[in-house]
Amino acid sequence: MYTLKQAAEKLGISIVTLRRYIKQGKLTAKKVGKEYRVAEADVEALLTASTPTNPDDIIAQALETNEEYRFEHQRSDAFSAAEKILRERGKTEQADVIAKDALIFGYRLIVQSRAEKSKTSNRGRFSPRMTGTDSKGKPAAWPDPAWIDGDLVQHAKMRAASTKNPVTKAVYSDLVYEYSKNADRPKYGKLAAETYLLAADIEPEDAKNFRYFNTQSYILRALELSLALNSDALFSQTKETALRKMEELAAKGQVRILHEIIEDLLKQPKKLTATDITRIESLIDAAAQQYFDEGNQHLGRSFTELRRQLPAVKGDTTKQKAVQRELFDSFIREGVDKSASGMVAAHFYAEALKIGGGVISPEEQAELRRKIEEANLQGESEMQSHSFEFTIKNEDIKNYIDAILRDDNEESLKRIALLPGMIPSVQRAEKLAKELLEKYPISQMFGSQSLQDGRVVAITPGGHELTENHILSRLNEDIQMHGMWLGFLFDELKKRGLDAPTLAAFLSQRDFFPDETMPAISEALANYFDGRYYSTVTVLLTQLEQMLRLANRKLGLPTLRSLPDGEQRVIYLNEALANLKDVFDGFSPDAYQYFSLVLLDKRGLGLRDTTAHGLLEFGGANKHQANLLLQLLLILAIFQYEQKDGGDDNAAPMPAI
Repeated sequence: MYTLKQAAEKLGISIVTLRRYIKQGKLTAKKVGKEYRVAEADVEALLTASTPTNPDDIIAQALETNEEYRFEHQRSDAFSAAEKILRERGKTEQADVIAKDALIFGYRLIVQSRAEKSKTSNRGRFSPRMTGTDSKGKPAAWPDPAWIDGDLVQHAKMRAASTKNPVTKAVYSDLVYEYSKNADRPKYGKLAAETYLLAADIEPEDAKNFRYFNTQSYILRALELSLALNSDALFSQTKETALRKMEELAAKGQVRILHEIIEDLLKQPKKLTATDITRIESLIDAAAQQYFDEGNQHLGRSFTELRRQLPAVKGDTTKQKAVQRELFDSFIREGVDKSASGMVAAHFYAEALKIGGGVISPEEQAELRRKIEEANLQGESEMQSHSFEFTIKNEDIKNYIDAILRDDNEESLKRIALLPGMIPSVQRAEKLAKELLEKYPISQMFGSQSLQDGRVVAITPGGHELTENHILSRLNEDIQMHGMWLGFLFDELKKRGLDAPTLAAFLSQRDFFPDETMPAISEALANYFDGRYYSTVTVLLTQLEQMLRLANRKLGLPTLRSLPDGEQRVIYLNEALANLKDVFDGFSPDAYQYFSLVLLDKRGLGLRDTTAHGLLEFGGANKHQANLLLQLLLILAIFQYEQKDGGDDNAAPMPAI
């Protein structure tokens, strides 16, 4: 029986991917003692049936199948894997061809591209996944739409002619349509729209419903193309497919994606028949009622609002007031549902009052004003300030230190990196965020902005549904508290004789710490032990970025990127870190998110950009930040390179003591 770690290593996948396989039923895990294990025979069977290593098979699978590809970038990753194998085998010409496929599916496909193009962002249908600035501060994007040239368009034409799979055929045809300037445009625009509609029909089922949003995207793009081509026949074909697919989804209770499609259809009332309108109205009613029955007043109202766009409602004051009354009643219901918080209830009652004019009686209006007053009084009570002290008992600190540290300082440093619980948990943050959302919804209602030097660097939207922003906000709080507890550990190690030269010597023996990085790291460690935290933070950030790039190079990944003008630039930290995600996931499911929030993500500390742009004031750097960066060094120190076939290009970083 293999442990999960052994099974993941055998299969060449991360622990996270292995757990997904277990949930999907591809593998069976049995609990043996306190650990889950997987039968060796099951691993060998999956290994035999897993993703092919023959590049031609990988290419064929990426072109003609859909089950393994929820998102375009997954196809791009598959093509890139095939390209790498071809280059290793010296098949440069074929690799150059497949690199074009990897690029095409590396773009983010934006619906409503014409609206995007009208803005200064110049983002079109084929949009970059990442934007930022280069080393000279100039705007940069990856992949850059400027890389789409005549050769790439010709390649897309070839694929559009030979590919059978509607999903990939549609994307290739779409690229030709977007970037051609001749008679090919209408031909390929029509082909793209028609194959998007076929793609909507063959999209595989998905337990988490991600693929329904693919279906939505295909239909919306087909609608967009039919209007751009001014083709009534194509619009009619798209409309019929859209209505049929929406009715199928509504029968399954999957109504979330209906809203955007209905909204776009109703923007073209002259192209809709009376029968079309009746079908749309029925879909709106079903979706609104489903959400109201589930208690989701917000989404129920969003569908109710669509009724205002129905031609029969637009021209009938009585029907307009009926919709207005439905919205009013929904706000009242949500106020009652959220009455545990006076401020939240007052908000929804006030919204009801705003739209109630002309549809509620004077008595109802007076009663509603009374409810608002009562809810506000309740809210004032909730907002009363309470003083408290935050204290940590010396006994708790001692117990924490004793649980982590050992008599041997080198062993203690490894434990700070390796022990479970030494990286703040995303799962724990999600649980806490959910609890706070239920108990204190007012705290999540309003959006917030993070400002640095007067500029907005992150926007956290408000709302009542649990989102990634809520979770990462909680995780960031845990990380900042974690920095304080790390300080207790490092202070104790100082008392036990740990100093900057000793720590530098420990790190210098590790694979991720080449000789060229050690002088700067040694200086940063000396600053840390002397209490000069600004210097510690600014130096360690640059060296962490350099080490991650070096790890990319060791893996055979490019650390330079060519710009269209021929200039070479170093890959950004976010690219270097993203390339190592599977490596971190194999060590801990929380490690990648931890590195990202400390170094990059503006929803966390995001120290790298703050420092690089001169926004970190001298007094803004503190010991907690330095403690976190020091732990990141220790985590990197536990990885070593394992050689495959004796070459650096095939080195793989693996956690090791």
